[in-house]
Amino acid sequence: YLIQQYSPTDNEWSSLPPAPVCWFGMGELNGNLVLVGGKTVEGFVTEKVHAFDKSSQEWKESMSPMPTARRSVAVFSQPSCLTVVGGRDQDHTPLTNVEIFIVQTS
Repeated sequence: YLIQQYSPTDNEWSSLPPAPVCWFGMGELNGNLVLVGGKTVEGFVTEKVHAFDKSSQEWKESMSPMPTARRSVAVFSQPSCLTVVGGRDQDHTPLTNVEIFIVQTS
């Protein structure tokens, strides 16, 4: 699934490697682009969280999965925090719960 990124410095768009899922939520956490949930190519709604590794140019499951599998979510990025709201489950049922990823800082 195609993802484009814009560089204001270069005033250009470029492609990232294809996303491993579709119908995902996207946010930024600690300087990293993060895909939350989504639907796999096999058609299953997932709880996985993928972060883009800039050095390898790959999407990696480097974060813990969410407790709830969901697609079509709203994602809010804040410093050291990513909030995931709503979405739908495998049966297309709307979800009303909220999940929050908090990055520990020392």
